[in-house]
Amino acid sequence: MMSPAADHHLTSDETAAYLDRQLQGAGRDRVEAHLADCAECRSHVVVVHGILTTNRRPQRRMIGAGLIAAAAAAMLLVVTQTNGSPGVSPHAPALRGVAEAPRLTVYGPNGETDGKPLRFVWGAWPGALSYRLTVTGANGEKLWSRDGADTAVALPETVILENGATYFWVVDALLSDGGAMTTGLREFTPVP
Repeated sequence: MMSPAADHHLTSDETAAYLDRQLQGAGRDRVEAHLADCAECRSHVVVVHGILTTNRRPQRRMIGAGLIAAAAAAMLLVVTQTNGSPGVSPHAPALRGVAEAPRLTVYGPNGETDGKPLRFVWGAWPGALSYRLTVTGANGEKLWSRDGADTAVALPETVILENGATYFWVVDALLSDGGAMTTGLREFTPVP
């Protein structure tokens, strides 16, 4: 699916499959590992995700040719920008708790994951000063937390997760205007 060479970016097909949650196992892990290391592809996926969520009816997914067309259109948008700089999200920051408020884009993990090491990856937000990633057990007990400017963080080997157990993670961004953004609570389950 994806070339192992570090200088290759995600294709429109790979982006579409990833956003439509059609990638499983090793394919999803390869894409998430690439997103963790490639700011240009993360930016591209954020743009495509923004197009899809803006044009999507609630509880419906774009699939097939429409999704690929949206990915191709977003790729064209990113490529035509001056200096190759990623676009700024069209959404204005919003405080937590506001209905229909925009959220930080989540790349993974979502659902069952067999990634080793487990990587948490989310989209950057313009004006974010720092991000706080928090991982909890199903009972809400905090297992691990990390503050920093990165949008991709690997879970340290010292944090042991039980296969088949449910865990949650959330990222909160502190914005330069004093506001905050969040990914919302995300669920994942490590599998062997």
